[in-house]
Amino acid sequence: MNALQCSVNPNVSSSVKGLQQQLHTDMDMTIHDDSKLLEEHTEKMNYIKEELAEMKGMFEEMDFLVDSQQPEVEKLSYSVLNIKDNAMEGMKHLNKAAAYAVTARRNRCLLLLFLLVVSFVMGAFIWTMNKRHDGGKN
Repeated sequence: MNALQCSVNPNVSSSVKGLQQQLHTDMDMTIHDDSKLLEEHTEKMNYIKEELAEMKGMFEEMDFLVDSQQPEVEKLSYSVLNIKDNAMEGMKHLNKAAAYAVTARRNRCLLLLFLLVVSFVMGAFIWTMNKRHDGGKN
C-alpha cells in the first residue's frame, strides 16, 4: 500500500469515492440531458427545414403558374381596354343615330306636310278646273 493511501481515513476515502461517483453520475445525466436537448433541437430544425423546402416548392409552383398565365392575363387586359374603346365608339354612333332619327322624323313630317299642301293645291286646282269646265257648259 501506498503511504498516502494508508494515511487517508477509510471514511474519507469512501466519501471521496461517493462524491466522485455522484459527480460522474451528474455529469452523465447532464451530458444525457444536453444530448437529448440537442437531439430535440435537431429534430425541430429538420422539421423547419422540411417545411421551408415545401414552402419553396409551393412558391416555385405559384411562380410557374403566374408565368404560364401571364399571356392570358395580358390578352384579357388588352380585351378589356378594347371593349372600353369599342363601347365609347359605339356610344358615339348611337348618339349620331339618335340625331339622324330626329332629323329623319322631322323630314318625314315636312314631306307629309308638303304632300298635303300639294294635294290640297292640286285638289283645289282640279276643283277649280272642273268648276270652270262645268261653268262653261251651262
